Amino acid sequence: MKRTGAGTASRDDGLDVLRGIAILLVLFRHPVIHGVDAGVLAPIAAGTERFGWTGVDLFFVLSGFLIGGLLFKELRTTSRLDVRRFLIRRGLKIWPGYFALLAVAFVQEIRHTNCSPAFALREFLPNLVHLQNYLGSPAGQTWSLAIEEHFYFFLPLLLVGLTWRKPKPCRAITAFPYIAVSFAVICLGLRYWTQGAAPFQPTAQLSPTHLRMDSLFWGVLLAYMHQFHPVGMGRLFRHRKTALACGFALIAPMFYFELSAPFTHILGFTMLSLGYGCILMAFVYAPEDSGLLSRFIHSPAGRGLGTAGMFSYSIYLWHVELAQLPLIERFHQIVSKDAPAEFQWIAATLLYLGLAMGVGVMMAKLIEEPALALRARLFPSGAKELATFEYSTGKIVRTEPALRPALERVNR
Repeated sequence: MKRTGAGTASRDDGLDVLRGIAILLVLFRHPVIHGVDAGVLAPIAAGTERFGWTGVDLFFVLSGFLIGGLLFKELRTTSRLDVRRFLIRRGLKIWPGYFALLAVAFVQEIRHTNCSPAFALREFLPNLVHLQNYLGSPAGQTWSLAIEEHFYFFLPLLLVGLTWRKPKPCRAITAFPYIAVSFAVICLGLRYWTQGAAPFQPTAQLSPTHLRMDSLFWGVLLAYMHQFHPVGMGRLFRHRKTALACGFALIAPMFYFELSAPFTHILGFTMLSLGYGCILMAFVYAPEDSGLLSRFIHSPAGRGLGTAGMFSYSIYLWHVELAQLPLIERFHQIVSKDAPAEFQWIAATLLYLGLAMGVGVMMAKLIEEPALALRARLFPSGAKELATFEYSTGKIVRTEPALRPALERVNR
């Protein structure tokens, strides 16, 4: 289920659908009209608003899976990691749109608060060194990007350390699953200790990297298993209904627990990582041409979500700025002030979603895609598609020449 995309060799439809779901969750977390003011729709509106923050955790698991997959593919095809090229490629993907957002947010901060440029610069200084998740920032949505930036530095260095001067790098990282699980357990323990060591402060415990990196590690662990044990993973996740059921069971409690609840900050984050990991694998191993999940991915709704997913990073960057636009407030005052509360919520939400999608796509076309095209020319990806798994037979049917003898033995 792959297609060609700008700046990359191919895109996976299922993963784009998950990105689309993640960005919709985030948008519903920051509504123009809060769910409690939606009249008879309040239970649904408030539920989506309460649950929407989990979209960031889905993004974390997806990022870990995708970044881990790139690094593991490079190890398998070249027996080495080019960390410099990896970091440059990440920078060309993330930084153009990120710094464009900071420039706009910087100007808005001066206009809205009448502060001096020097004061505004001090406010945005954490963003320039990627410490906004610890020190705060006027661009509040960028806290999650800081966690991912830290992880993009940490993971390749960890893998280089594991494979340093090893004659067979792929064998040298067989300990990685134990390391990943250990980091996840450490994060869980730190969240428990942090809650007990000081008065519980949800905002202070939501964003630190050392408390939230486990979601990314779970994604990387899935990428490791997907790359190095494709046959076993394919057979395991042929039972997609079971994987989806387990995933939804693990994330369902977050419909009821507020983000500020202590349970959320201890076990909740771990449950979301595991649950979204199960859902991710169900999408990854969905057959291309059969099954309910495959039909959903290729349905009009799935294609719409996939399109949103293609531009999800740009939409995420700009959605908070759009929610504060006078246009939406003016629309609410003029068009729907005398309308029922349900209509007001629907109209304002649709306007916000449309603006967020439209501006996200526009900024991606103007900023992100030219940077990705430049990246593709100057620093082409070193990762190649290694194998194709045939779900009906449980066998590898296509692979790189160097891996064929070993995988033929596995197939037998």
